[in-house]
Amino acid sequence: MRQSVGPNTATTGTPQAAVDPLTRAVGLNDNFAEAYYLLGLVLRDTQAEPQAVDVLERALRLSPSLTPAREELADLYRAMGRPVEELKQLQSLATLDPQTSRTVAIALAEARQGQFDGAISTLANAAALDPADADVQLALGRVQVLKSERTLDRRAV
Repeated sequence: MRQSVGPNTATTGTPQAAVDPLTRAVGLNDNFAEAYYLLGLVLRDTQAEPQAVDVLERALRLSPSLTPAREELADLYRAMGRPVEELKQLQSLATLDPQTSRTVAIALAEARQGQFDGAISTLANAAALDPADADVQLALGRVQVLKSERTLDRRAV
């Protein structure tokens, strides 16, 4: 989930211009989780993904319930090809803030890892709570497509 970087970017126009002030802010108060979160966003926007991950992880050590930082970290892990870490963050998000959309995200992450039975089970649990939820039904379809694609890839080899 992409968040806007905030007032520093709005006034200067570039994420890079916000790096120094946010770095100074965390230097002044090493326990300011929100500043680490904002610094993580600007680092992500400047394509400094490994540094953004480090900073977002720091924000979460300071404030484990900072859900926007956890969402960004999950997105970065996915973009960086780190599916195990992505899934762990998605599961933490679902624990902190239970929503059907979070369950769907977990199931799709499981499916991308080839854990199709787990993904279907996760979605079945969500469907049991709300059988008419269109997002759950669409995700079930997507999992089936991913499973079919994986099966076809294996047959081609």
